[in-house]
Amino acid sequence: MVAAHPTARKLNGSAKSRQSSANKPGRAFGVHGSLRPGEHVQIDSTVIDVPSRLLDGRLNRAELTVIHDVSCRSILAGVVRAVATNSADLAGVLARALTPYELRPPGAREQRERVAATWTGRFMIDQERLDHHRLAQPYIFPETITTDNGKIYRSEAFRRGCERAGISLIHAAHETGTDKPHVESGFDAIKDGFVQYLEGFTGGSVERRGRGEPTDRALALNQLQELLEDWIAIEWQNRPHAGLSDSMLPGRALTPNEMFRAYRRIAPELHIPFGLDEFIGFLPAKTCTLQDYGINHARRVYRSNRLTELRAAGAGGEGATRLCVIRFDPHNPLFVWVEHGEEFVPFRCVGDLLDEPMGGEIWQAAHAVDTATDTATREEAAYLADRMKRAQWVRPGKERNRAVRTAEVDRDPMHMTGVSKTIARETPTTEPDGDEVIWERGGGFSLLTDDDGVWERLT
Repeated sequence: MVAAHPTARKLNGSAKSRQSSANKPGRAFGVHGSLRPGEHVQIDSTVIDVPSRLLDGRLNRAELTVIHDVSCRSILAGVVRAVATNSADLAGVLARALTPYELRPPGAREQRERVAATWTGRFMIDQERLDHHRLAQPYIFPETITTDNGKIYRSEAFRRGCERAGISLIHAAHETGTDKPHVESGFDAIKDGFVQYLEGFTGGSVERRGRGEPTDRALALNQLQELLEDWIAIEWQNRPHAGLSDSMLPGRALTPNEMFRAYRRIAPELHIPFGLDEFIGFLPAKTCTLQDYGINHARRVYRSNRLTELRAAGAGGEGATRLCVIRFDPHNPLFVWVEHGEEFVPFRCVGDLLDEPMGGEIWQAAHAVDTATDTATREEAAYLADRMKRAQWVRPGKERNRAVRTAEVDRDPMHMTGVSKTIARETPTTEPDGDEVIWERGGGFSLLTDDDGVWERLT
């Protein structure tokens, strides 16, 4: 009877499927066409079913943000973040969409080469062939962007960024994915063609996870980002899209790049892309301190030949407390840019292992060890180090150390042999025999006797 009800949909499916089905409007879907590239662009974010490595090595599920053009089905920009995407990240995504690959700041190609050197699979294509495909990606200036009602898309930072670029915002209806169906279906295509082949793929649900053992060989965030951009430039932009089928020959479909070239022949447009300064101006900002050795940011040190000049300019004699505002690209860790007047001064990351000969091979060998054995060794070393610290405290030493140790032990509510607990405990009415376990004095452990002096050292 419940299944026969007209509003009952997919009762035997998952809760997410029922929720999506319930959000569909009770009418026939309409068609929102686009007469030229950039007239109708959609943006959205979603958590993908694959974890990524943070800077400290911890695992966290990545979040993907995509800007999708409706007319030629091109992906203008795609960015992954290992934490929740914020409004500053959206400004960076917009900067990538408005700046062609060849006009991006220095370090983009070098960072991609570093990632390729550390890739253990050795199947990434060479830089020359990749540049050919990335340079062939169309530059499309978005006139209007359709978003959902997420907090980050209604933020002041994202709205001001769009106003600065002359882009109009359209917010979809509440919990109505059909208002931006192209980017939603694009997420499904990315999952089927890209995400499911990554290390650590978990599937959308338990029944889709597979029978294989989970692996912890997840990609670092920079690796995931570079691989995503490779896949978009090579696979997505050059694969026939079902939404670009020929009206006379429905069985023939065009690729996003082919459709874009056809639009440009008939309706050419002139949009001046962003340059270096405009790109940097859209990046997230952070206040840092100019030290004698450079700038500390994201566990890296950055230096420049103009460090002394910047520390002296406007420092007011404060020396090492000279503050500055830097711009940084989360996916280009080789450079940060310091705001100095009307210019951005680049600071380059200090060289590391990947800058040395055979650095990539050393990195691969370091990560090819047995993870289980390595983890067990670390745990054993931590256990021994902990026992050594405890042994230092109970050895005869300075009175101050013994007093500190006694006070710390006494604060532990589970340590029944503490000084305050011993005094507060009632004195036994009868003296126990020699063979009887002294529970009050030993804390429940019969091995703590006065013969070896342990009780005397602990109290």
